[in-house]
Amino acid sequence: MRFTPLHQKVFQGLSVIPSISVTLTPAEGSRRIQELVDLYREYLLSPGSIKSEVHTWRIRWGKKAKE
Repeated sequence: MRFTPLHQKVFQGLSVIPSISVTLTPAEGSRRIQELVDLYREYLLSPGSIKSEVHTWRIRWGKKAKE
């Protein structure tokens, strides 16, 4: 295996890039974000607000992608 499970989780951080996040299903996007929150929890100021923040940005960038 070329990359460890930790490396694979870190690479999933790319899913927060708007052009990538709008291509994911909401369930897949949520799963990836939750894995990132779990990984970086100690560095986040309010990990509990991430879900609503991601939802807001997903709607915003989803509209931009359709323009």
